[in-house]
Amino acid sequence: MWITSGSIFGFQEGSHFFYFLYECIQVLGRVLLPSVSLITSSPATDLELWELLRMLPSTTRYRLYAEQRELSERSPYLAAVSRMAVYETRKVRDS
Repeated sequence: MWITSGSIFGFQEGSHFFYFLYECIQVLGRVLLPSVSLITSSPATDLELWELLRMLPSTTRYRLYAEQRELSERSPYLAAVSRMAVYETRKVRDS
């Protein structure tokens, strides 16, 4: 577990709410972030996800981003989507 402080948003480890938040962060990292990578452009979905992510401490967010990057390197689908995003970004930048 990468939450090393023993608390999330001030809730101490051992409380029911701590474990609820822990599970929510796990779902965010294992389900929501990868799935957003696989859907076509959806600004509304991206904005809603950002509104959720920005409530997390920056260390937790960056840990989720790092896990997402590692996952995309192991998954052929996510790797392909990542390469396509880089290609599309460069296409827009170079035009």
